[in-house]
Amino acid sequence: MVKYRIAIALFLSLLQANYLRAQDIHFSVFDMSPLTLNPAQTGNMLGDRRFSNSYRNQWKSIGKPLQTFAAAYDQRLYFLPGNVGAGIIFINDQSGGIDLTENKIMLSAAAKFYKGVN
Repeated sequence: MVKYRIAIALFLSLLQANYLRAQDIHFSVFDMSPLTLNPAQTGNMLGDRRFSNSYRNQWKSIGKPLQTFAAAYDQRLYFLPGNVGAGIIFINDQSGGIDLTENKIMLSAAAKFYKGVN
């Protein structure tokens, strides 16, 4: 009975395989987009709010270029204890002539709690 369940689970996962896609975004100046670099940096800034955006247009000479756009917004949440921040990230990635487009909307949150002085 266990073998049948494993076979059914494997068959169903293979049916979903055509929906799987892998694509990673790349920025030349990656430190200017802090939330895409490290979401744990949400709310970790010298202000109350932060908006960042990045755009990359690569390989124009091959025809339809690779284009990536990212925008992020985060802010500190002062009504919660500790250093807590929340943010949102939007990414649009278009991969040239193969018509592979990916849109992502991601939420991020981070908190820093101080334990005390040694």
